[in-house]
Amino acid sequence: MKFEPFENIFKDSTSDFTKVRKDDYLQIGIYPIVDQGQAFIGGYTDDESLVVKENLPVIIFGDHTKIFKYVDFPLTIGADGVKVLTLKNKKDNALFYYYFLKSIKIVDKGYSRHFKYLKEKKLPVADYPDQLHIAKLLSKAENLIAQRKESIRLLDDFLKSSFLEMFGDPVRNEKGWEKVVLGNVCGKIGSGSTPRGGKESYHKEGISLIRSLNVHNDQFVYKDLAFIDDKQAHELRNVIIEENDVLLNITGASVARCCIVPEEILPARVNQHVSIIRPDANILNPRFLSRMLTCENYQLKLVKDAKSKGATREAITKEEIELMKVIAPPIELQTQFAQIAEKTEAIKAQYQQSLQELENLYGSLSQRAFRGELSLKNDSLLSSVEHSRNMAAEPVVNYTK
Repeated sequence: MKFEPFENIFKDSTSDFTKVRKDDYLQIGIYPIVDQGQAFIGGYTDDESLVVKENLPVIIFGDHTKIFKYVDFPLTIGADGVKVLTLKNKKDNALFYYYFLKSIKIVDKGYSRHFKYLKEKKLPVADYPDQLHIAKLLSKAENLIAQRKESIRLLDDFLKSSFLEMFGDPVRNEKGWEKVVLGNVCGKIGSGSTPRGGKESYHKEGISLIRSLNVHNDQFVYKDLAFIDDKQAHELRNVIIEENDVLLNITGASVARCCIVPEEILPARVNQHVSIIRPDANILNPRFLSRMLTCENYQLKLVKDAKSKGATREAITKEEIELMKVIAPPIELQTQFAQIAEKTEAIKAQYQQSLQELENLYGSLSQRAFRGELSLKNDSLLSSVEHSRNMAAEPVVNYTK
């Protein structure tokens, strides 16, 4: 595949647009405003005179954020750091070049402007039929990823609504459940430490060392899981993880994040940024407790308390965990919820695995496409996309049975 300078493919058409100041955005309106923010549409305007309806599609580039957006509908743009790119050759496919631009790396200069670095890039040249073929293939893969993410979001929403329906808000406790103090109903509350030598002392395999980066709300993240040897683990014998332990982040920006430890990573220990909470299962079901601690209002309470001491770093102490008051509905009801949660989380884990496979497929397609290995004459990965489409289209149903 041949490559040509950026200016041979694109022209900067920003001056053809009237920019809208952030203060003039409407939350609801007729015409979308596309800016350099994370959200695809930043706001709306009702002023039709600001809207460009011709020479579409265009590619929006965030001069500060380095975000690309493909827009094929009438629009106007935000005032800060937005570049509008249009193709010089109308026979080229804008979606093809949008996917290429998304695949490249641009030097990160913080909140400085990045368009000058984008203009240094060279862009691929391909026949229009191949451009169209590649664009459709990558678009299919991208849509599959979006579908799978939406399925995962629906599962999360289902569990959140199920908890609130069964138990109400755990902070307001409008259902009047009995409350217990964690220190009175837990066999273990405590955090560990980092082995001597820090990161340099970690191993490629051995006993898992759980750090705050692994603990997310209602999800254990396996990426960058550290390992220690038997000697290091012996020094942390006071924080041996057991099945169904609740993990709570107690320091830093990730404070209050909480999840259940996955059985497959045992044996394991925790470092000083993560606390073990091991409730008496006859009083508090661990899965119920974990979900209660991640409820929105309880999270707000934990984060507020962690920041309230005036320290430069958020922190929850062991003593504060021990004094926490939590609702304790009948254990039978907690168990019923835990069974629903366990089944739903099992499906979510399958969906997350398929999401990873889809993202890997998209990455492979993108790399091969812009090395010239995908064309109408070579579409061997199309069957993989079609198979993934059927998998991603599976409805999210019957996950409570």
